[in-house]
Amino acid sequence: QFGSTSAARTSRRSWVGARAQETLQSMDTTQLVLPHHANHHGNTFGGQIMAWMAEFASILSSRQAKASLAGGRPAGAVQVHIEAIDALHFISPSKTGDRISLHGHVTRVFGTSMEVEISVRAYDVAGGQESARHINNGFLVVQVLGGDGQPLALRPSRADMTGDDPESRPRHEAAASREAVRALRRQMGSLQAGAMTWSEDLKEEMCICNLWGVLRISHVDEWHELAAMPRGSPLPAPLAALNAGSDVSPADIALSANLCTWGLPLLSIRGCLSVDTPPPLVFELLKSPERRAAWDVLLKEGRLVRQIGPDNAIVHEVFEPLSGDLGRPHDYALISSWRCESDGSYVIASRSIVVEEVPPSPQYQRGEVLPSGWWIQPQTDGTGSELTYVIQMRAELLGVGTDIASARKVAFSLMPSLLGLVRLLQ
Repeated sequence: QFGSTSAARTSRRSWVGARAQETLQSMDTTQLVLPHHANHHGNTFGGQIMAWMAEFASILSSRQAKASLAGGRPAGAVQVHIEAIDALHFISPSKTGDRISLHGHVTRVFGTSMEVEISVRAYDVAGGQESARHINNGFLVVQVLGGDGQPLALRPSRADMTGDDPESRPRHEAAASREAVRALRRQMGSLQAGAMTWSEDLKEEMCICNLWGVLRISHVDEWHELAAMPRGSPLPAPLAALNAGSDVSPADIALSANLCTWGLPLLSIRGCLSVDTPPPLVFELLKSPERRAAWDVLLKEGRLVRQIGPDNAIVHEVFEPLSGDLGRPHDYALISSWRCESDGSYVIASRSIVVEEVPPSPQYQRGEVLPSGWWIQPQTDGTGSELTYVIQMRAELLGVGTDIASARKVAFSLMPSLLGLVRLLQ
């Protein structure tokens, strides 16, 4: 018991001492490349280098956690968990017999995690050459967890904690930029609702994820049928008045809804249409923001803000309220992307973004959509097109719910535009 008490006091003193010396930690370690660390050519396995880097980052981040835990020493054990390995570069190989030197430093501490940069060098000890070769470099994000597996709060680092190393302060500043990029990438690949902040550095990734998002929602199976209108079947009376006086459906049209898409407060509407127009002609019409006014009766204003290469653009579009009783029109700042796939299909996608060129206006209700748009496929006989239109919208921003009644109301608000498109294509 006396031994346990003494150990506890010593442990508490070490934590207090670590907090008093709250600086960004750095350290070095050395490994030796043995035969089982290398392949049959004698080159070190890349996975082995990564394992050493991960182990080293865990030790270094554990030291930093003692100095940075916001609530002092927790009651249970402290664990560190590698959340991400970012920008890992394999610069040159190492081989059996090399001495591997790892130098690591914590670049910045965030709310519940920290970034660790590790530089790896190799020394050819067997060959008698003691000059170092820079072989690897990478950034690892390490999260600090309590005994219950939940993240522990950390005191974010400050620029004055970087010590005497002249390179520490620039590293500290650069770490914040890298963390912002990681957050944006997580949002791109996730199902998180909301507009993404536009990034010139990540524009290619954002556009690819935009297109992928439309294909992802198009392949979802759980759709609730709202209406089916085969070609030549009677249209509901309100729609017949909008269909150039004709009371029959001009094409095969089916409407469906996905409620609480991805488990979020999103309402998704899908419209499936069969038209006689070949896919390339449909694609040329639908990809143009300027030509949308020719068929979309809900569009009040659409303008090209900036072209991003040949296949992407930032656009601003203003629409009439979908349900007709929401007061102000709603507007969208969008990144629009379009591609032709190898199977002869086309994808057109738009997603809400935050961009300085399109600030919110008090005239409009700013809406937000996850990737939404068109998937254009050739019909099996090669004469016409099968069109799938999907829209994933933030229901609360439009003043509608995520129930069947709301979905039907929104879907039928879109029907005049779909009928206008069919008439234009025919």
